[in-house]
Amino acid sequence: MLARDALRQAVKTTLAPALRAQGFRGTYPTWRLQREGDVVLVNLFGNKFNEGPYGDFALSIGVVPAAWWAWSHECAQGDILFESESRPGKEQPWDCLYSTAVRPRGRREQWPVDANQDVTGVGEAMTAAALRALPAVLELTGPGQLAAAIQAGKAALTGASSAISGGPEMSLAVLLSDIGGAELVAACTTLESVAEHSTSPMPRRTLPWVRRRAGLDDAS
Repeated sequence: MLARDALRQAVKTTLAPALRAQGFRGTYPTWRLQREGDVVLVNLFGNKFNEGPYGDFALSIGVVPAAWWAWSHECAQGDILFESESRPGKEQPWDCLYSTAVRPRGRREQWPVDANQDVTGVGEAMTAAALRALPAVLELTGPGQLAAAIQAGKAALTGASSAISGGPEMSLAVLLSDIGGAELVAACTTLESVAEHSTSPMPRRTLPWVRRRAGLDDAS
């Protein structure tokens, strides 16, 4: 038996029912929960080398904020780093603006699976670790919650947005477009300044989109 097939069987009786009890829907390897307009996504990923009885799998929990989803489908079209073709209810790990790895105890980064042995224990350990990590991620859902955590240094962006020039400022403005107010105005002012020097065109393209979404006059 392949490692991925053994793990699939194990999570059917461990991780999957535990997630369904929390309101998640979906099947191996991805489960989704709609919460406060955002999507919380739990995903299991095995790399291309997991084609035998032994394999390592990554477990992650991420958030797809409603504003980020709208931005990636409207403003970011044509940009290979940010555009999304995912459909509602089929959100994927790359749609997440924030994601955290759920690791086994010890120094391992991923979960080892040996299909020659009973892997039920791996599924049970994954489940316990996921349920411990889930409450902190759920607190990041809802308008302004992830933005506030980022501003307070309690959460960090993941993916391409964290790497491109002006990406963090752009992402913050996108998130704040859901709540408006003085914080959004300040974020747009900062993004406007950063966009002048960014090597990516996305911060400049994002400014008018954010202002329209928030109902602000487009002064760009």
